[in-house]
Amino acid sequence: MSAKDKINPFCGKLLFKGLTIVLLATIIACSGGKKEAVSPAGKTEAGNSVGKVESESSGGSAKEAVSGGKEAQSKSGGKPVVAPASDFKYDLTRDGEGVQLNEYIGKGGDIIVPSEIEGMPVVQLGRAVFAQCRNLTSVVLPDTITIDQDGIAEAMFMSCKNLRSVTLPNDTWIIPNRWFSMCSSLASITIPDIVEVIDQSAFADSGLTSIVLPEGVGYILSEAFNSCKNLKSVTLPESIERISVRAFAGCENLETFNIPSKKIRIDDDAFLGCTKLSLATRKAIQDAGYRDRFN
Repeated sequence: MSAKDKINPFCGKLLFKGLTIVLLATIIACSGGKKEAVSPAGKTEAGNSVGKVESESSGGSAKEAVSGGKEAQSKSGGKPVVAPASDFKYDLTRDGEGVQLNEYIGKGGDIIVPSEIEGMPVVQLGRAVFAQCRNLTSVVLPDTITIDQDGIAEAMFMSCKNLRSVTLPNDTWIIPNRWFSMCSSLASITIPDIVEVIDQSAFADSGLTSIVLPEGVGYILSEAFNSCKNLKSVTLPESIERISVRAFAGCENLETFNIPSKKIRIDDDAFLGCTKLSLATRKAIQDAGYRDRFN
């Protein structure tokens, strides 16, 4: 029975109209609520409402959560920062095509060397740019720099007592003379795959505990790892051709030495003082061509 049939037929027109208005308003209100509940928009709004409640209950909006994460990250410390140009003494290269760094005068810590200064690429390192920087803890060198046989600079990080890590450019063909000598906190380093030569005293008296030379390294020159007191493990590649005089002399804690089973040139005293090498390891080194003393 409809709402109209329920109305007393003896009621006046005014009462009928009033009731009709009330009933119509009620029906519209009810139908509107049902429509909101079943419409796709209503479902989406309901889902968003849940997400909003969860976000608010977690202590802030998504935007606030992201910014909070960044703030926490920045406060964590220990991340290297790009050093400003003012941290260096520098000049043009001779050909005028780039920048040569001559001396680091910054405060140290973990730094990234800039890839350009004053709009010009940083392409060259002068001699001993970072030598004796006691507060330097890590350095990332840019790939704009090429380290090869031409014009190589010596003693780059020599006596940086607190230096723990260095990231070398991809175009590193040689570890130059005395680059890491007396870096007593340098426990390990990754040698780029294209390196061919470990130059004289490159790591002498450093804190290295282990070293793996990549395939391509052919020459370890004199005293390259001399007196590395903490060095315990060395792995040489198949490409090795020569180990020069006193290259590993004084490595008194060297226990593991992986050398290819082939003949190479090994000069006098290359392993003098390596007293912890096992007899089997000594034989492998002798079979490769060593004819001098271990003790």
